[in-house]
Amino acid sequence: MKREECLETANKIVNGERQDAYGTPEHNFNRIAEMWTTYLAGRNEERLDYITAKDVAIMMMLLKVARLM
Repeated sequence: MKREECLETANKIVNGERQDAYGTPEHNFNRIAEMWTTYLAGRNEERLDYITAKDVAIMMMLLKVARLM
């Protein structure tokens, strides 16, 4: 696939059905950031500067929830 074709395909994906389903990337990313910030601020971990595998799993679920919103 040539560079131009790749960029055209990406543009169709990001600005087409995906945007219709999830909203603009900026809006979706802001929603995800708010959810992750809230989650991380409420953790009861000894090392708050460290993200665990459990945190990653929960944050990925929050990403999916944000998309569904």
